[in-house]
Amino acid sequence: TVSVGPPAFEAPEFGITVLGAADGFAKSEATAGFILWMRGRGVLVDPPAHSAHFLRLNGISSRRITHVILTHTHSDHDAGTFQKILIEQRVTVLTTRTIMAAFVRKYALVSGMSPDFLQRLFSFHSVKIGEPVHFQGGSIKFFYSLHILPCIGFRAELAGRSIVYSADTCFNPEVLDQLEERGILSAERKASLCSDCSVQPADLLLHEAGVPPTHTPISALAALPESIRRNVRLIHMSDERAAGSGFAKVRPGLEHTICIDAEPPRHAEAKQILQILQATDLFRSFDVASACDVLACIVPRSYTAGAIICRAGEAGPALLRIVRSGAVQYAGISGATRTLGYCDYFGEGEVMLTDGRHRATATAMTDVEMLEIERGDVQYLLRRRPQLLHRIQQRAQLLDHAP
Repeated sequence: TVSVGPPAFEAPEFGITVLGAADGFAKSEATAGFILWMRGRGVLVDPPAHSAHFLRLNGISSRRITHVILTHTHSDHDAGTFQKILIEQRVTVLTTRTIMAAFVRKYALVSGMSPDFLQRLFSFHSVKIGEPVHFQGGSIKFFYSLHILPCIGFRAELAGRSIVYSADTCFNPEVLDQLEERGILSAERKASLCSDCSVQPADLLLHEAGVPPTHTPISALAALPESIRRNVRLIHMSDERAAGSGFAKVRPGLEHTICIDAEPPRHAEAKQILQILQATDLFRSFDVASACDVLACIVPRSYTAGAIICRAGEAGPALLRIVRSGAVQYAGISGATRTLGYCDYFGEGEVMLTDGRHRATATAMTDVEMLEIERGDVQYLLRRRPQLLHRIQQRAQLLDHAP
């Protein structure tokens, strides 16, 4: 019996899913961190500890979220990044060289690993302040906030819409004036902190409101112009402090995902399929011409929750199937059962054989969107790649006899 689950989470074109919204002093709330979604792919921002486990339980594949933004190296902000690196080792970390140096030095001491070994566990994308990082047809531009340690916030833009994240910062015009008077801040730096860093016009302004004086007081946000204030949502504070603040605090959970309407890109369907192909070991190395051949062969198909996609031993069309969204229970002929999700594929055994019978039973655990390629088309695509063909044959044999 297959347990039919809730509908699969559909990532927004543009938006955020909050994983935690509290500061490091909250006793029972997860620390501040979220997923920034752009065209269905995600970037983790200061993921709280155990975020990888939460995403796995909710059926969100790590293939959808391969990047992490590290804002600074306080432990309530960087521990989840270190955990994700250890668990997945396929992570690209975006931050400045200054912050990365502190992160590596800190966790080399904590873990006992050498700095060189630790840095080989992930990819480092060095960001420059004020220069956009292009991602999924949009951009993410970083700025330095004002905090005890070097700390970066950002502005993400997609199709003319925008999300700003303050990161930990002290936005307090009175304090900034005092720092300028004492010669600690230049006039230019103060002006920037007041107008184009954590506080600036945006469709969503996600601003921290931790414990002053090193964080932003609610009174400073309340004094903002209405045009900016109406789009402010609070993060990095306890529920107790948020109550009565006059602002809404973001809420953790997939069901509370904030979506910002953004026009879909040209060729959206083809681009999404190409991204899925790029995430599979079958097609990752294909050149442009080969990828175009695959696009011409693919047939999208939908299955409702509980539907039998194929049944072991029964005759049926030999198809290579790639999961586009949803969850599939896959039971091989050995009796072993596993759950397949985004970018996982099956059916390679059928397309390699000629008996016309399915090698496994696949059942939709949720509503499922599938990409399917017929046997003849698969063999045509792989005919000129004998090494890849041999690897698929070996994989099919291993799956059939897996314990």
